[in-house]
Amino acid sequence: MSLPPPGTAAPVIPTVECEACGQTIDLRAPTCPRCGFPRASLASVLAQPIGAKSPRSAMWLSLGWPGAGHLYAGDTERGAILMVVALVASGLAAVLAGPVLSLVVWLGLALYTAIESGRITESRGR
Repeated sequence: MSLPPPGTAAPVIPTVECEACGQTIDLRAPTCPRCGFPRASLASVLAQPIGAKSPRSAMWLSLGWPGAGHLYAGDTERGAILMVVALVASGLAAVLAGPVLSLVVWLGLALYTAIESGRITESRGR
């Protein structure tokens, strides 16, 4: 076993920040040790054709505005309908029952559209 000469620095391990929680993790780690969020491997990123759409991006867009992930995935008609439905349903819930129900309606639609847009994007990418 050989030791490095005195005065030399230890090898630098490449790190990256977790997309979900911001924790600094080893670049080679498949998941974040703090929150368990999966990381895309370099092989899977390189295997995607140029211009391929990410299911993860579609899901994040739908969580921000229900229906936006469908637009990203290429399902423009359903995306536009879901965006209008989310706006109208949340507005009606806010007027008729208050802001708490409006938030519940918005989050329910956001979760539903996030899962569905991720599935649509993944199926169209194959």
